[in-house]
Amino acid sequence: MSDRGATIGARCAQRYRRLGAGESGAPPKTNTGEDGVSLVELLVVMAILALVATVALPARAPERGPSLAVLAADIAGKLRAARALAVAQSRDVAFAFDAEARTYVVEGAGAPQTLPQATDLSITTAREFVRDAKEARLTFFGDGTSSGGTIRLAHRQRSVNINVAWLTSAVEIAWDVP
Repeated sequence: MSDRGATIGARCAQRYRRLGAGESGAPPKTNTGEDGVSLVELLVVMAILALVATVALPARAPERGPSLAVLAADIAGKLRAARALAVAQSRDVAFAFDAEARTYVVEGAGAPQTLPQATDLSITTAREFVRDAKEARLTFFGDGTSSGGTIRLAHRQRSVNINVAWLTSAVEIAWDVP
């Protein structure tokens, strides 16, 4: 019976080689038309993905100018720089907002930055640091303290508070939950 098994094995090997399998032992390639993906199938899948993307992803209007997060981070960075400057030079350094010009600046350290028109701004600080309701200042003192206050930025449905602690001059960004 082992002779018969060897003969059958040899015949299968010959037939296998004739069908196209080389010495590598890989199965022969057939050309049945189902080897790949047709162009129609690919287009159908892409159309389905496009449909899902338009339904699943929220429609957003393109933002003009910096986003609220970038603006808040810039203001917080400038507040921290004003504090560092005040402590390093042992003098008062003011961070000023001009309501008419819609600008903010660390006084004596660079050009004023303009707020985007669509962004609303409100500042809460000590009365003595507000001038004619047109200009507000958060002042950092040489000993590391500050006048303290809160800067609130709002754009569309989002808003963020930038809090400055009066005793430590710590600057914190807090997002309001919509």
